[in-house]
Amino acid sequence: MGVANELPPTGGSEGGGAMLGRIHFVTRVHPLGTHGQRNLLAAAFAITGSKLIVQIFDRLEAAAIIDRNLSRKLVHTLAGPLFLVSWPLFASNPESKLIAAAVPFLNVIRLTLVGTGLVRDERVVAAMSRTGDKSELLRGPLFYVLVLFAVTLACWRNSPIVAIIAAVSTGVESLPISQRLDDNLSVPAVALLLGSTLLP
Repeated sequence: MGVANELPPTGGSEGGGAMLGRIHFVTRVHPLGTHGQRNLLAAAFAITGSKLIVQIFDRLEAAAIIDRNLSRKLVHTLAGPLFLVSWPLFASNPESKLIAAAVPFLNVIRLTLVGTGLVRDERVVAAMSRTGDKSELLRGPLFYVLVLFAVTLACWRNSPIVAIIAAVSTGVESLPISQRLDDNLSVPAVALLLGSTLLP
């Protein structure tokens, strides 16, 4: 809270009486600090949330509570919508979309490094591939995060079309090996519903 003193000329009057001065109390509320701090916190939320999703379903799979295919599907189903959920947390300044776009771009780098074998990360391979082949990360998963990166830069929070694009890319990337109707609809439905709710 700041205090600003405003002193008009002593000879003047207002409302028939001399006014020696007026004190204005100006309160500036920044729940998350500056735009930069808010954007960094929002990006940290998105990155941390994505990692937590992978870790949670890794542990559920290791404990034999869910199988590998279901674990992979749930990771893919929740990762994209979680990123969309983080969008309102970013500030309204034009630079915010660049910070937000850095989140999927970091995944682009990670998937490229792991998929090409330059970095070894069996947990990422197990969570995002169907057969355990690291090269799979360079196809569906990489395409998915590239789409999220592109729509963040192109659409940001200005167009609801991003929800449809995210839903389609999630569905294409996560289509199961089986052809059950409920599986084929579950992933894009979640992304579309959450996206359209957050971005009316």
